[in-house]
Amino acid sequence: MGKTMELIESQTVTGASVLSVSLTSIPQTYNVLELVMTMRTNASVNYAGLNFTFNGDTTVSNYYRYIVETYYAGALSQAIYSGNSSGNQWLLMPGDTPAGQTAGNAFGRIIIPNYSQTTLKKSMKIIGGYEIDTSAIANFRSNQRFGSGAWDSTAAITQIDITSPTGTDVFRANTTNFSLYGWQDS
Repeated sequence: MGKTMELIESQTVTGASVLSVSLTSIPQTYNVLELVMTMRTNASVNYAGLNFTFNGDTTVSNYYRYIVETYYAGALSQAIYSGNSSGNQWLLMPGDTPAGQTAGNAFGRIIIPNYSQTTLKKSMKIIGGYEIDTSAIANFRSNQRFGSGAWDSTAAITQIDITSPTGTDVFRANTTNFSLYGWQDS
C-alpha cells in the first residue's frame, strides 16, 4: 500500500500584495495535510515571521512550538538557536532590507497528521528557510528552521489562516504561493 498526495487548494498572490491568506473548506477525507509554501514580504526588514492559526482560533497560548534554527549572517558568523515556547510563528520569510538585496523566496512545509481526528490534539512537523543574497558577503543571510508544533485542540482542522505577526507586513504578489495537499492510503 502506498500513499497518494492530492492537491486540495492552491493560492498564488497575484496583482496587489495581501495581508493574509486563508485556506478554507478543508475536506476531512485524508489522513495527513501538507502545506507547501514559497513566500516573500514587502516589509522593510531582513525577515518577517508567519503566524499560522486553525479554525479561526487566534489565542496564541493554544499553540506551541519547538524550533531548531541555524543561520548564517555575514562573514563567517554562525549561530544555532533552539527553543520551546508557546506561539504560532513557525516560519520566516525574507523582506526588503538591506537595500540592494536580491532575496529569494522563503520555502516551507508543514505536515499535520491526524488533522481530521476529533479525539487527538493536533501536532505538526515544520521545515523551512530562506536566503538573502546581496552584493557584499557581509550582508548575506541564510536561515533554516525545523521543528514541531502543536495546537491544543481536538477539533478537526477545517481552515488554516496565514498572517504576519505585525499585521502590516504583506505577502508580495507573484512570489507567494500556498498549496495544501492531502495524503491518504491508496
